[in-house]
Amino acid sequence: MNKRTVEILTAIIDEYVYSAEPIGSKNLLLKYDFGVSSATIRNEMSQLEHDGYISQPYTSAGRIPSEKGYRFYVDNLFREISQKRYMMELIERIEALSQIDKIIEEISTLISKKTNYTAIGVRNRNRNISRILSVHILEMKENEYVTVIIFDDRKVEHRAIKVKKECLLNIEIITNYLNKKIKGKTSAEIINQDYQEILLFSSYNKRFCTLVLKEIFEVLKQNDDNDMYIKGKEKLLNFPEFSNPNDARIVMEALNKKQQLIDLFGHTEDEKINISIGAENHNKGLKDISIVKKSVDMGEFGFITIALAGPIRMNYKKVITSFSELGSLIDGLIKKY
Repeated sequence: MNKRTVEILTAIIDEYVYSAEPIGSKNLLLKYDFGVSSATIRNEMSQLEHDGYISQPYTSAGRIPSEKGYRFYVDNLFREISQKRYMMELIERIEALSQIDKIIEEISTLISKKTNYTAIGVRNRNRNISRILSVHILEMKENEYVTVIIFDDRKVEHRAIKVKKECLLNIEIITNYLNKKIKGKTSAEIINQDYQEILLFSSYNKRFCTLVLKEIFEVLKQNDDNDMYIKGKEKLLNFPEFSNPNDARIVMEALNKKQQLIDLFGHTEDEKINISIGAENHNKGLKDISIVKKSVDMGEFGFITIALAGPIRMNYKKVITSFSELGSLIDGLIKKY
């Protein structure tokens, strides 16, 4: 296969992965610069179809990749694909997410040390905004498959699945079923769906489809989860307000309830410094605590919220001054990473 044919096959697969619609020569001509005419592209596509790398689902439709086409793509183009723009964006996205977690944790540590109060850092992901665009199941080698989950914001997740040697699977049936059930739906809609039709599959297909769904649910759960870091929790115990063991226990128990804290420290839309004093926290365990928080919009990665917890008589001037420097702290850490 010559270089141009490889490029056309790669473009067809790239476009089909993202659109789940048959790809025509006009679409390729508009989006890619192959340096040839539409007629030449059609000829190349005809040869690819003749060789079994793509197929035409119905008359007058564009082409879609075949399993042979996907196999060629996976086996021979991985190094080239990894250099393509969308893969580089994916790598940068993963690195950015990792850096954000590091930044939240380090900022929480720094601001706790600076103020001598307990710091809480939360990354609030954008829940239920993205929808699954499509799911693809690729056989990497014998008995090993990869489930590729593509979201409508171009985020891509993948999970490896191994099966027993004797498994006889119909990947096309499983893939079509999953796309029919989850395409265009949010995580909440997908998780709450009825999947009783799986019981009609053969035993191997039923088991494999269940494994794929489990991995999809895990991806959705991770996307929806919020990350939280608490630094300097023991600092509260140094204040006389919490010298009573019972009072200290109540506060520590409240700080150990992750979901309640995430809800409490949810971002404020205006990103201003927000202060809640004692009962204003609407949490019995934190009725003797003041909380100062500020959120920062990280775009597609959601919001990060940094909060400080201390006694009601906390040094508000010191804390507010520290929060006013939050932007420069984040800038410094971004440059560091």
